[in-house]
Amino acid sequence: MRTAKKMTATQIQFRRGSAAQMATFTGAQGEVVVDTTNNRVVVQDGATAGGWPSARVIDLAPACGRLKYVSATQITFAPYNGGIVKIAGALYAVPSAGITAANTSVYVNGTASQNLAASMLYYVYLFNNSGTLTVNFSTTGHTTDTTAGNVGTEIESGNNTYTLIGMVYTNTSAQFSDASAFRGVASWFNRRNRDLQSAGLSAAQTTSVNAFVEVSSSSSGRALAVLWGDEGVFLQIFGQVVNTSTGQTDYVNIGDGSTTAITANGAEGMALANVGYQDMTTYSGTPSEGLHQYYQLACVTGGTGTFYTQLSGLIRQ
Repeated sequence: MRTAKKMTATQIQFRRGSAAQMATFTGAQGEVVVDTTNNRVVVQDGATAGGWPSARVIDLAPACGRLKYVSATQITFAPYNGGIVKIAGALYAVPSAGITAANTSVYVNGTASQNLAASMLYYVYLFNNSGTLTVNFSTTGHTTDTTAGNVGTEIESGNNTYTLIGMVYTNTSAQFSDASAFRGVASWFNRRNRDLQSAGLSAAQTTSVNAFVEVSSSSSGRALAVLWGDEGVFLQIFGQVVNTSTGQTDYVNIGDGSTTAITANGAEGMALANVGYQDMTTYSGTPSEGLHQYYQLACVTGGTGTFYTQLSGLIRQ
């Protein structure tokens, strides 16, 4: 009867030292040494002091998912360009079906079984909830982590067990929105270009005021979006204007949350009485982070101006 051979093992140890020692060490070309401070191998080229440290899996900062609108009562964080997310230095696989969250019976500011409030900005974080990846909606902002093993990961300020995945702004019914006139769901990872466009004025709007006023008496002429503070936007107002008096100038402009203009006055020419002409203005810039509600503004130097305009643009979420 034959007996099975036992496996034999040979212990191999490479030259090793602390990170400080590694920084001044120049090894032979092709030599591998071990950085005992960071637990990584360092490849030497025979010329470069410190060599070439290899990246550990834990050092990688995955951006492998996208927060998306599903319905008025549900959002999901699903794999995109991969399916790994880092939380507190550990890597987790995002389920192929995604991680969903509703607007009711969810974690809000770390407390379970809460409902989202109406017209409220929330940052959306992911955390390891006893082995289950779970969404937490928080009114606390974010920062970039500097903790070893989690460096570079965007987290809830003061709490690196929560990894940022997005931002939402609820509507007046405490629900999610992703219409072209109200882009209320923004992904932190894998952002994409989105169109932003007011619903259009329900009827032609008029003004006789020589100061900027909102041309729409309701929100139909506005466009809303949650925006990251590191992304630029492009907006424009374009349409037709008619004035009752000859020789008057009609201006259009864009307001950000108020009737204070943020663009150069659009005025394409002097109006002839009751003869329409095209007018427009544009805006490009990097707004602050959070909700922005863009207004259509207008004023006239005299007479009564009637405005048939629409606000549109391009944002990144």
